[in-house]
Amino acid sequence: MSLINPYKLFVGSFVPNWLMCRKEISLGAKLVYARLSQYAGRDGRAFPKQETLSEQLGLSQRQTKRYVSELVKHSLINSEKQGLGKPSIYTFNHHEWMCVTRHNLGDTYDPKKVTDMSPPIKRVKEENQINIYKKDFERLYAVYPRKEKKAPAEKAFIKLSKAKKLPDTDVLIAAIKKRLELDWKDKEKQFIPLPSSWLNGERWNDELEEPQQKEESNPYEGLSEEEIDAMFEG
Repeated sequence: MSLINPYKLFVGSFVPNWLMCRKEISLGAKLVYARLSQYAGRDGRAFPKQETLSEQLGLSQRQTKRYVSELVKHSLINSEKQGLGKPSIYTFNHHEWMCVTRHNLGDTYDPKKVTDMSPPIKRVKEENQINIYKKDFERLYAVYPRKEKKAPAEKAFIKLSKAKKLPDTDVLIAAIKKRLELDWKDKEKQFIPLPSSWLNGERWNDELEEPQQKEESNPYEGLSEEEIDAMFEG
């Protein structure tokens, strides 16, 4: 039998040392964690089917389900069901076990790299939120009467949204429609503020005066009853 050098020879699932040394969790759960980690994408999520996971680990589906529950119980992962026939989505938590010093683990864990675990998920969430802001801005821009300088307006909208300085988009749209009705309806476009200026100036807070309805004049005002009667008798 010939010898091999395993150094960088194999591709497989990796059980980190901070998890390998824990006595609180079973070996089976550690293997499931390692395999799920291998499935994780750039956004930090993994969603293999349970039967696939079981087959690849040489486990029954019942065992796999038990080990997944064990990982969830220890707050190492989260398992989110997606409905009948769809695989669960697994995400990974930053755990206090990861903060064990190198003295206990050997040369495997660098606390400075813990933050590297979270940015992908955080970035995806931020991108999703920005997409929501952009959709809300498109709704607002569709009703705004002056269609100029869209890019700066969108930038202002996103910036104010992130800072929690904007009311609900429906409130903004209602303010624009009211301004159109009371003030902007007969104005030339150049006298209407650019959408970015309107947003940065928080002009949705402007107090608008309702136009006063003119009272109808009384044609008989100042006439006596005799004079009015005489008008009709004639």
